[in-house]
Amino acid sequence: MLLSRCAEVQDNFLRLPPTPPDFHDGLDTEADDDMIQSATHVIATERDALTNLHNIYHSDPVAQKSFKQAVNVVSKTSRQGGRIIVSGVGKSGKIGQKFVATLNSFGIRSASLHPTEAMHGDMGMIGQVGAIFHRYHPGGAIGARVTPTDPPLMASIAIMIKEVPIVVAQQAQTRPTILDVILTAASSASGWVRMSPEAIISPRQIQRVGRRLDLGQTLDIEDDTVVEKGNWISISAASSVQEAQAWILQMRQTRRGRTFLKKGTVLGIVDAQQCVSGVVEIEEIIDDSQLRDSG
Repeated sequence: MLLSRCAEVQDNFLRLPPTPPDFHDGLDTEADDDMIQSATHVIATERDALTNLHNIYHSDPVAQKSFKQAVNVVSKTSRQGGRIIVSGVGKSGKIGQKFVATLNSFGIRSASLHPTEAMHGDMGMIGQVGAIFHRYHPGGAIGARVTPTDPPLMASIAIMIKEVPIVVAQQAQTRPTILDVILTAASSASGWVRMSPEAIISPRQIQRVGRRLDLGQTLDIEDDTVVEKGNWISISAASSVQEAQAWILQMRQTRRGRTFLKKGTVLGIVDAQQCVSGVVEIEEIIDDSQLRDSG
């Protein structure tokens, strides 16, 4: 009885043709035009974003250096039998998962790690040899509204201090541990963290911290990876990256300059109001070889 009824319904069911029928009659032409305009606007925005991305990697030495470093990290980690860990939240996490899938398709061991899930034991997937990439998305269509300056200014590469999260101990009434620092860095858009409003740890120093065996060890402001504001080297936000590079290399020709312009130095970016509003790692604009050889 039931089978017979199903067959009857199926016989009476109006099957649509493979190609959708033409529904021009009765549709709102003005609404159609709005849809086409919206679609072409999205495509044009994506086109502008890709053009902007091409221009950045074609002309910006900082972007070129960062790209080469990322490729070298992936290559070195893969050769050593390590795993690439990609961390991100929201849309950035989805982009990171696609990146992981692409790496795995090339035979490069990789995995995605949600910052929150890392607190519940997933940090173990990193292993002794591994590299962590934190994905974040600056907004818009691939940052389409971010227009690079020519030449790039220090202000354009600075990390705003107010956007850097402060490390908070997971356990009440205790000091932050190395694990607290790593987890905060994983959820930080820039990878920077603050131990206090005026004491900061850069991404490269966080990598140093992450190599320590005891993740439960407390980390104090006195640690050599933490740089307090009094030790930041001030550079004008209006200076071009090339001007900052030339000044640093010139200063490193003197003994005094080599003592405070070295690996791990934090550059404090001074805005038009004479306030230090941003930070940059010295390694972002000076190659490691130059930090060794210019002195």
